[in-house]
Amino acid sequence: MANKTAAQRVAQEVRANMARRGRTQSDIATALGISQTAISRRLSGSVPWDVNELELVATALDVPLADLLPSEASA
Repeated sequence: MANKTAAQRVAQEVRANMARRGRTQSDIATALGISQTAISRRLSGSVPWDVNELELVATALDVPLADLLPSEASA
């Protein structure tokens, strides 16, 4: 998909960081206090991440918030 939306690019970065840290959708849902369905929608890019949610995800993954944002090269 050549023309990914910003939500899809952020979701891709979140998924990559989750995989590197061995964290599941359930782990992230628990950290955010939302359902797995809500996390699934965000991880697919169909629902954009809220900046506050991303901050909680970064904390749960123990990574800087910037690691969850796509680089200019992948935009």
